[in-house]
Amino acid sequence: MDLAAYLGLGRLGVLVVVVLVAALFDHRARRVPNWLTVPAALAGLGAHLAVGEGARVGILLGCLACLLALLYRRGAIGGGDLKLCVAIMALGGWPLGPETISFGFAFAVPMVLWDALRARDLGGTLKRAGKLLWLEAVPTATVDPALVERGRRIPFAVALALGCLGALAWERFGPASGLGG
Repeated sequence: MDLAAYLGLGRLGVLVVVVLVAALFDHRARRVPNWLTVPAALAGLGAHLAVGEGARVGILLGCLACLLALLYRRGAIGGGDLKLCVAIMALGGWPLGPETISFGFAFAVPMVLWDALRARDLGGTLKRAGKLLWLEAVPTATVDPALVERGRRIPFAVALALGCLGALAWERFGPASGLGG
């Protein structure tokens, strides 16, 4: 095995550990610690730079930062979630990073709906989600910030951990794996 293969396996192992530990913290305390996400993001970026993939990861991180800044600014995700997504992109690279985050958002939807049903607040949750989408779709739109901030929170790191496992399964067993036929 060459250096790139070793670093790739190392990044994958660190990614799985980071998302699982983040999910545990977020589930229990509703926070994702900086001591976990910041070194992970730096390690992932360093590993990509060591094998000459720094430019591609830099572009991905830049695109992700723009999207996540919008979500963070609107109160849809917290700062720890944002830093965890950056760490996922830095460690996962292309295509695992974007797949993990996409799968994470896909897992978050049923989590939000289940939480809203348990709290008997499905109508309010759907109304807040609609307002967030309206705010992003119409640049001049204004909405009472208190309406968005009253929303219930889910441990998004749990959704990202499930997304990581889903993305790994997709990489291994999905259409591009050659196992599908």
